Amino acid sequence: MKVGDLVELSSKGRKILWCRNFRDITGVVVDMEPRRNRLHNIQVVWIGRGSWWIHRTYLKMVAKG
Repeated sequence: MKVGDLVELSSKGRKILWCRNFRDITGVVVDMEPRRNRLHNIQVVWIGRGSWWIHRTYLKMVAKG
């Protein structure tokens, strides 16, 4: 995943309770934490929901930007 890619929740992300507002919505990756940080968080702007930091394993790529 890179900045500009379109993403949506993965099957793991759909099971997380606090992610329920982002189900069936496409988002755009706008920032990524450095790889040396073990959290692998990615900032996603969700269409109609604002910007959120979310763990990489909760996302899947829809299209390259």
